[in-house]
Amino acid sequence: IASSLVALRILRVMRIVRIIRLVRIMRLVSELRTLVMSIVASMRSLAWAVALLFLIIYIVAVYLTALVTDHKDAAEEVPPDLLDAFGSLSKTIFTLFASVSGGLDWANVCDVLISEISPMMGLLFSFYIAFVMLAMMNVVTGVFTETALLSAKKDKDIYLINHVRSLFQTLDFNNTGMITWAEIEEQLNTREMQEYFKAIDVDISEAQGLFRLLDLNDSGEISAEDFLNGCIRIRGPAR
Repeated sequence: IASSLVALRILRVMRIVRIIRLVRIMRLVSELRTLVMSIVASMRSLAWAVALLFLIIYIVAVYLTALVTDHKDAAEEVPPDLLDAFGSLSKTIFTLFASVSGGLDWANVCDVLISEISPMMGLLFSFYIAFVMLAMMNVVTGVFTETALLSAKKDKDIYLINHVRSLFQTLDFNNTGMITWAEIEEQLNTREMQEYFKAIDVDISEAQGLFRLLDLNDSGEISAEDFLNGCIRIRGPAR
């Protein structure tokens, strides 16, 4: 038993190590990191979208359930299809959700309402489907897209700032807080420098022009603050 417990603990530690390695790999792959951060940032919008959808479904479900209940009390015989779909509030909520999520063919549900209740119920149910699918879902998609774009931009900005700071420390050999064009030129072929110019969307052949542009006072040196602010300001299409 003791050996089994030790083996189980070792397996758990190995799983934790694998998770940690996966997180480290995710941080290195920018596209994967952007996707994960965008999904996480969209969780709040998702929660509000689900709450709004449930509210709409609940309001319509209360009305349809009450209508079917009155019809059941007045009619001598009620078909099972109507009771299966709208026999209780929980069944009606499930039917309405399944109708807009692809779980049920909403035309079949609509036919039951038309044949057993009234043709007006078919019009009401069709309006519910149109409102949720064409209006609400399009708005929700727009909100999700905007949230994902803002999150991706923020993630890229944070990555750029961290990368620029790390690059500046690499270029500043003497720890003076200033870098010169000679120090930059020596590192142009390094992987870090290549990633830097790729991040700010500037061709590496324009490196000297970029340095002159960031050197605001023509002193031949750039401070860390000027280097960081200039890179963020210049970021864009190649110039």
